[in-house]
Amino acid sequence: MASVNQVTLMGHATKDPKMASTKNGKVVAKFNLAVNRKVKQADGSSVDVATFIPIVAWGGWATGCELNVHKGTPVFVQGYLNIREYPKQDGTKGWSTEVVAQVIGFLKNRAEQEGGGQGRFGAQAEAAPAGDPWGGASGGVDEPMPDLPEGGA
Repeated sequence: MASVNQVTLMGHATKDPKMASTKNGKVVAKFNLAVNRKVKQADGSSVDVATFIPIVAWGGWATGCELNVHKGTPVFVQGYLNIREYPKQDGTKGWSTEVVAQVIGFLKNRAEQEGGGQGRFGAQAEAAPAGDPWGGASGGVDEPMPDLPEGGA
């Protein structure tokens, strides 16, 4: 039986991405994406509840994030769920769950849409720089993550 590990998200960056490089020189960006969902209350009303999802982008996508993602920026992400083990400072094992981005759309914010101008992100959603965003690699997942704080950016 075939397996599927595909995640599609659209939300807003909670902060500017944290940038780092691996020992092999691969660039990586890490940021949290706030994604809202409606939750119905007992009285019938609904409220928005935010989920903060760690996003990891490698190579050209990381460079695109560094240039285009800032606190509050609307971002579209397609990728896969990755759960990895890491050593905690106390010597025990920790686990981190994150979405590894394979496609990122840098979207216009509401002010840019309403103003009619193209803004910083152009007339439509744009992908990261052209070419192979992975730099010929599998996204760097086989490499150890550089020292970035756990629990998101």
